[in-house]
Amino acid sequence: MRKQTKLMCFLGVFLLSASVCIAKNNGIAITAIVNDDIITNFDISSRIRMTLTASRIPVTPENLNRVAKFELNSLIDDKLKQQEAKRLNITASDEEIEKAIQTIEAQNRLPAGALKKISLDSGMSEDAFKEQIMTQVLWLKIVRALSAKQIIVSDDAVEEELKRLKKSLSSTQYLLSEIFLPYSMAENTETLEKTALEIAKAAKENNNFSALAAQFSQSPSASKGGAMGAISKTEIFKPLQSVVEGMNKGDVSSPIKTEDGIYILYLADKRGPQEINKDYEYSLSQISVPLNKDIKDVLAKLENNKSSCEKFNNLASELSYKNSGDIGKIMQSVMPSNIKTVIGSLAVGEVSKPIKTNDANLLIMVCGKEEMTTLPNKNLIRNKLESQKAEAFAAKVLRELRRNAIIEIRQ
Repeated sequence: MRKQTKLMCFLGVFLLSASVCIAKNNGIAITAIVNDDIITNFDISSRIRMTLTASRIPVTPENLNRVAKFELNSLIDDKLKQQEAKRLNITASDEEIEKAIQTIEAQNRLPAGALKKISLDSGMSEDAFKEQIMTQVLWLKIVRALSAKQIIVSDDAVEEELKRLKKSLSSTQYLLSEIFLPYSMAENTETLEKTALEIAKAAKENNNFSALAAQFSQSPSASKGGAMGAISKTEIFKPLQSVVEGMNKGDVSSPIKTEDGIYILYLADKRGPQEINKDYEYSLSQISVPLNKDIKDVLAKLENNKSSCEKFNNLASELSYKNSGDIGKIMQSVMPSNIKTVIGSLAVGEVSKPIKTNDANLLIMVCGKEEMTTLPNKNLIRNKLESQKAEAFAAKVLRELRRNAIIEIRQ
């Protein structure tokens, strides 16, 4: 066993040394070693050019140098994610990679095939492009696998969030997006400030804030193009509040320096205090009995067919009366007043008494009823809270991978 361990160690060192030698012989310099994987200057150069091209920031020597450390950290993270996927035996299929590409293109309003073209035109190889997308897919699968039993949102948490949202509607709401650049991502503060100015300038000139946030922001919101959703003033990071209050719809802020880093903000909309208006969405089925037909015969048949919407619809199909059967979903607020009153008094599963119209007697069954307000429903709130927990969990896992890794950075 001891000999086998020594042999494995020897093989690991040999393979790593071989990789380094191959890189040197091809004129490529080793920039970093992450556990047993190497990152070359070519890897970083390809990523930098792709990032600047996609972000529409001029590809100048100065800009290439500014984002070098950021892209090196990004590549280190990718290597760690790939290694963790290998350890967990998680893979990504070609179909999953293609779907991820389509999602990124849709989020950034790019035509089909544009993402790959931008990457290849910037000098990135097709293999490197595919590997970058594959890593994103792998990471999503890793987080899901590791967090499946840990991300639990209680009913109490949903209720608390609902209360918070109700309270926030009484104040001005800001539909805000952010780009956060921590000081640690650049060699010095001056370099980061210049990078932030270039990003802000690109966002103002090219209307591509979400793409820039996805590329550069180090906030969890980066996965959603920097979108923070609709929030009130008290929910905004205090050093940013006065800036946001002075912004108009569609504005991109200048870089804002804080203790931890630099922020760039985009205000998509500003809404005044709102009332919480209630409405109900009904799922309805009906039997429209022509006036020349005996309604009593239909009511007699209905006695045996009103225990469920399925039986009700089967009877409607059997009778073959025009405009009968499932009529889909309709908001109570847009119903004719005579029907609105009747439907409002019915419980789910109940059938109305005949409602006389100009050409028929209507029998309407309530198949479903859902309260709708200006607030999101509880399922959407739960999904949002789960997503926030997943983002925090992913950041924690990545920090642990970095802490446990052997990373050598060469100047």
